[in-house]
Amino acid sequence: MLSFTKKANNFDDIIVVINDIYPKYKDLFEKIVACFQSNVDASDYFVRYYRQAHQEIHDILGHDFPRNTINEFLHDFWLMSIKYDRETSKVCIPSIFYNFNAVHYYHSIKHVISMHASHHKEYDKLLESLVFYEKSRHEQNICDCENGHRMIEGENLKDLFNNLITFYLNANKFEKNIHITTLLPVLIKMPDNHIHTYSICI
Repeated sequence: MLSFTKKANNFDDIIVVINDIYPKYKDLFEKIVACFQSNVDASDYFVRYYRQAHQEIHDILGHDFPRNTINEFLHDFWLMSIKYDRETSKVCIPSIFYNFNAVHYYHSIKHVISMHASHHKEYDKLLESLVFYEKSRHEQNICDCENGHRMIEGENLKDLFNNLITFYLNANKFEKNIHITTLLPVLIKMPDNHIHTYSICI
């Protein structure tokens, strides 16, 4: 959890910061929850919350405050607002939303998933084409990874796209007519918290 006490002149306690931020983003949080309840894509609202709130925290703490620390706080703050609210505590949160990097990456690439899904009607072919697409981006150094490329190590990339494709298909009500018989074994193999362990470069 982020500590503000040494950096912020006007915020002596984390509760004060939360009380200042929450009213401004409560509407977005409610829209995200509504998307979860309707099983539709909430990534647009989630990314909007991050972009706006991240800048606001920088305005409070200074622009030299660690970027990832702020991102982790915003994620903890968002999760707590849902999990400990009596009206939303039982809402099922899609697994990729337990990793803010995964949501941002999905948001940036969902148009690519849609394009590939329109050409590949079998799940395995869709997965293979997206893995190839992302590996090509890394090989050309157009992935913003600063030469780290941890995303494509081992089975990381394939596991990631398994989760992202599954979320895409569920959120779009299988609009692309991917063969469900091919999809079901992938759904069964994925624990809800599997996405937590990924190191994703965005």
